[in-house]
Amino acid sequence: MNNKIINGIIGYAFNRWSIRIVTIVSTLFLARLLGPEAFGQSAIIISSILLIDIFFSFSFDNAIIQSSNQNEKDYNVAWTYSRLIKSVFVFLLLQIIISFLLIFNIDYGSEELLRISTTYVLIHGFFNTAFIREIQNLNFFKDVIQTIIPGLTRPLVAVCLAYYLQDVRAIIYAWLIQSILVVFLSHTLTNYRVSLDFRLHHLKKYVSFSLSAYFISIVQRTREVIDTIFIINILGTSLGGFYQVGKRITGETIGDVKAIVEKVLFPMYSLIKDDLGQTIEAQKNTLVFTSLITLYLIVFLFLKIELIINILLGNEWVEAYLICQFILVASYFTNISGSLMTLYRALNMQRFEIWTRIIEIFIIIIGCSLFGKKYGFEGIGLTLILASFSGVIFNLFCYKYYLKNNLLPLFKSLIPGIIFSAGLLLSILAFDLFFQNFINSQIALLFLYFFIAILVFISLFTVLFYSNVNFFGLDARKLYKFSLEQFNLK
Repeated sequence: MNNKIINGIIGYAFNRWSIRIVTIVSTLFLARLLGPEAFGQSAIIISSILLIDIFFSFSFDNAIIQSSNQNEKDYNVAWTYSRLIKSVFVFLLLQIIISFLLIFNIDYGSEELLRISTTYVLIHGFFNTAFIREIQNLNFFKDVIQTIIPGLTRPLVAVCLAYYLQDVRAIIYAWLIQSILVVFLSHTLTNYRVSLDFRLHHLKKYVSFSLSAYFISIVQRTREVIDTIFIINILGTSLGGFYQVGKRITGETIGDVKAIVEKVLFPMYSLIKDDLGQTIEAQKNTLVFTSLITLYLIVFLFLKIELIINILLGNEWVEAYLICQFILVASYFTNISGSLMTLYRALNMQRFEIWTRIIEIFIIIIGCSLFGKKYGFEGIGLTLILASFSGVIFNLFCYKYYLKNNLLPLFKSLIPGIIFSAGLLLSILAFDLFFQNFINSQIALLFLYFFIAILVFISLFTVLFYSNVNFFGLDARKLYKFSLEQFNLK
């Protein structure tokens, strides 16, 4: 199991960052071809459809993964009700909602584009629920393939369509093509199949977990919608486009680290959940890795995001750098919360995740409403940081008083990331002080910053490993060898 976990993390890392690189590059082309308004419009359309869809989505997939006594009929019934029937119902509901928008002359975009966009829910109704057996068996390679091909296809198709269509349709059509590929691969990459089965009683044993997962999905989607529809409406479509591009370049890039680890660790935690001490130890050691990578990336991007945007997008997009910096700070706290919420989910303690999201949503709605219009990016950015930080505080409270664990080992897990990031910060500041004025080319300067970041990272790893440094009881070799000893699993 250890090798599968480590290979899963490596596979998902390759998957997510390959997609992220292609997505960022394609975003640069799309931003120049379509402008910020297209990003704002597409974000509103996609987020609205996903929000309505999630209200009728019961998370039987995660419930089945978390359980230890599944049978073949469970997958069939889960697919019949939570995929097929649900998708038809939501599709028809969306058609009714669009008709009401037209009757009351509410401008939500082209009717044709809206109706085409709703086919997303129909497409996903045919996703092969039995594919989750591969994840249950820790066969992460197939899941990597099932996500990487559609993930790479979407941005490439979007760029090609943007040259031809020159409007928001390029982004929407690429999104639909991605969903078709996801469904197609869920059938072709596994020998497991599902069929119609209306015997609802087979899902009784999953109801408790699914209800909790349902409310988690609701609050998660609401949180995401606030990040798109709500904030874009406050900023306006044009500034909202700047916000959306900034989030894609920075926040989603940092979020990939958390998503990679969550994808692997949820089924792993579910397998060992009966041994609470072992599960918590695995979580703490994993936090060492995720906090180190994310904080290092955050510091680098925070210092040089203005240069990156200026080179890649041009001066007309440079005002987006401020919101990028706010998003980066917030994403560090989000990563810590995510590490703890994955643990709670596997231990069937999803109520902590629900409460965390509700706290964040409340703060964002109040803060953005009061300060978004008046202070723009500054007001929204500080609100996002406050919401994410509040989520961390609440999660630490739950960890201390409900799981009855000492917080000190958890804080120790953050120390390597702080040390590495401090080394990067000092190196870049020293370079700027002594050498920046001698380099006229912005592109050459950016490549040098990348080289410094890589060199500092390798140097610190080497020094820590060979000096056998111990940070408040945390062995540096343990960090360097992110493998079997780190998880301490049998």
